[in-house]
Amino acid sequence: MNDLMTWLFLAFMSLVYVVYMILPKKARPYCLLVFSLLFYVVYSKFLTFFMLSTILSIWLGGLWLNRIDDGEAKKREGLEKEARKALKKKVKRQKRLVVALIIIFNVAILATLKYFNFFGSLFEGFLSWFNLSVHMPILKIALPLGISYYTLSAIGYIVDVSQGRHRAGNLLSVALFISYFPQLFEGPFATYSTLAPQLMAGEGFNSQNLFSGLSKVLWGFFKKVVIADRLAIVVSAVFSNYASYSGLVVVLGIIAFTFELYAEFSGLIDVASGISEMFSIRLAKNFEQPFFSTTVSEFWRRWHMSLGAWFRQYIFYPVSMSQGMMKINKKLAKKNSFWQVFVPSALALFVVWLLNGLWHGADIKYIVYGMYYYVLMMLGMALEPLFNLIYKKSGIDKNSKWVTFLKIARTFILVNIGLLIFRAATLKEAANIFTSIFQSGELNLISLGVIDIYDTIWCFIGVAILLVYDYLAEKKKLPNSQNWHTAGKVAFLIAMAVMIIVFGAYGEGYIPPDPIYGGF
Repeated sequence: MNDLMTWLFLAFMSLVYVVYMILPKKARPYCLLVFSLLFYVVYSKFLTFFMLSTILSIWLGGLWLNRIDDGEAKKREGLEKEARKALKKKVKRQKRLVVALIIIFNVAILATLKYFNFFGSLFEGFLSWFNLSVHMPILKIALPLGISYYTLSAIGYIVDVSQGRHRAGNLLSVALFISYFPQLFEGPFATYSTLAPQLMAGEGFNSQNLFSGLSKVLWGFFKKVVIADRLAIVVSAVFSNYASYSGLVVVLGIIAFTFELYAEFSGLIDVASGISEMFSIRLAKNFEQPFFSTTVSEFWRRWHMSLGAWFRQYIFYPVSMSQGMMKINKKLAKKNSFWQVFVPSALALFVVWLLNGLWHGADIKYIVYGMYYYVLMMLGMALEPLFNLIYKKSGIDKNSKWVTFLKIARTFILVNIGLLIFRAATLKEAANIFTSIFQSGELNLISLGVIDIYDTIWCFIGVAILLVYDYLAEKKKLPNSQNWHTAGKVAFLIAMAVMIIVFGAYGEGYIPPDPIYGGF
């Protein structure tokens, strides 16, 4: 967001909050829906049609599934055991067909808008191996805001209805669940059963929720404007002109991107969570001090947690519990328990990380990005028995502080390499940047004209504040603001706002970068 958009968003948020609190309880969900759709129309214009299509399809699909369930309940009365089994089997087929139709419809929209050109180029390349020349049409259309987010949410909704986790919602609750404006930019993901009841509750004014929400909003903007946008200066300079740099400068550029992404992504999630908390709505947690992870697997359990939960629920478990996987499991049952766990997990995680990579973008580099973490996780799982044996034989305490520190450092290095793939324009560029690390070069970013001394100091201060905050959160030592006096709360909010205004990276001649995850 640029400066003007930020101020417009804050004004919009304030207007929504005031109107919401003035209206009676029953009208508040309608207020959220109207403003959410207005927000979307202003941002995406005619592309709003695609989101409305998703809303309508899952609402009707849910009603269809309810009708099938209700019909089964009536028909079961008085049937013999075998007849009930046959009816259950028939209903299961019908529900699978409905779910398949709804998912295919929504994935087709996503695939056409986001992946058509990518798969078209792959298809052209494949045919060229056989000396066949085919030119696929190129679609030139902008992506609807948050299409990857709301499409996955829609799939989760229809699957949950089909599996009886909740009944289909009415049009208001379904539309609000998909279009709720704070989470449209970057999430986090939510399940209907968790979020919809809160959206429909229409809770009134709560002073503690207002303070806590505003604190999160300001902390999120601090991370975005003071830390991430300033680190972006270094990142943009190094990655856009990487051939001019080498050695430590490149390392600093890669690390700067890692912290830029974390500060920005977690910051905007804090903004979304804070706005929601002002309305007494709790969004899912998306980050849990990821840089204190001792393995790559643990890192991804702490990073973008809501996306990980979605993939676990709707991809990993269905694949790992599928009939084909059960057959493989039976064959492996004769071998030791390690392989019985490793092979099904490896197969299911392959699907998860392939789709995870594709979800991040329509490019080969994102698939490689997903496969990079997949390989690391599989290696970690395969080598864990060996490392445990080494620890046992050597007498080293694997939970000692220095071993834990080395594990955290190793994980941080591996994550930075993965994010290099993510940030680089192409795989070739990622490889060139990585090899340039081992070449000698100028070490001073300031003398290279990349960043001035003022911004350099605030980069280090900002990252230090971020890490100290996460350390206190990890140790559960963050101060509890619920016991603060009202004057103390107001003073804290004013201090945070002043810090953002005084130390934020903005102003004449400065062009803030677009949100990194905003395009997904």
